[in-house]
Parts: sequence; structure tokens; C-alpha cells
Amino acid sequence: SKAPKKPHRSEFDKPADGSAPGANSKYVKVLRPRTKHEIWVQQAGLKIKEGDFVTARSLLQRTLKHCKAFEDTETEAMTLHLLARLAFLEGQCSQAIQLEQEGQTFTNEFHFWCESCISMADYVLEESQTKL
Repeated sequence: SKAPKKPHRSEFDKPADGSAPGANSKYVKVLRPRTKHEIWVQQAGLKIKEGDFVTARSLLQRTLKHCKAFEDTETEAMTLHLLARLAFLEGQCSQAIQLEQEGQTFTNEFHFWCESCISMADYVLEESQTKL
């Protein structure tokens, strides 16, 4: 007699109700290509690390205009975050705080908030030390 046939691997991955795996899960992230705005923000971040603040500011200002036009709030938040970082590096702590707070209004993404809160602490600390 023959051994019972084992189910195909994909049958193990399917939920009992027959729907696609994770289709109704709130944790499923849809992959999509990066927008121009997101690429410009990444380039600006690299320019900041390289110390090329002029090019970084130019990229971020262009990105901010496009984000507002296309209502891309996630990228707008990151753009404002990097503009705040630039202001901080240029010694403009109060402007950095203002830009960081503005950026925080556009997103509730966990990774962004971690970076934003750490940056905000740096800006407030520096601002308090310069006023002493």
C-alpha cells in the first residue's frame, strides 16, 4: 500500500478560510517603487553626511515643494526632519526645533518618531546650553 500523499508546502501557508495569507492583516506592508521625493530625501541625507549643506538644502527645498503639491506627508515629514538637522548643524537651534515640531505633525511612523525625538533632545539641549 502507498503512503498518504503529503500536502504541498503552499497548502500549509494558507489560512483555514482559504483567503490569501495575511491579506486581512494590518501588518502587511505593500511594496512599491520609491518616488522621486523619497530618492531626493535620501540623496540630501547623504549630502548632509558629506558636509555638502548647499546641495542638501537645495534638494530638500525642491522636495518640500513637490511633497506639498502631491500631498506626500510621509516624505514631507522626513524632509522637514532633515531641514531641521541642517539648521542645527548651522547653529540655528530654535529653527531646528521649529522644523522638527512641524515635521512631527505629518506622520506617526515609529522609526521617524524615534529619530525625531532623539534629534529634538539634541536641539533642546544645545539651545539651553547656548542661552547659559
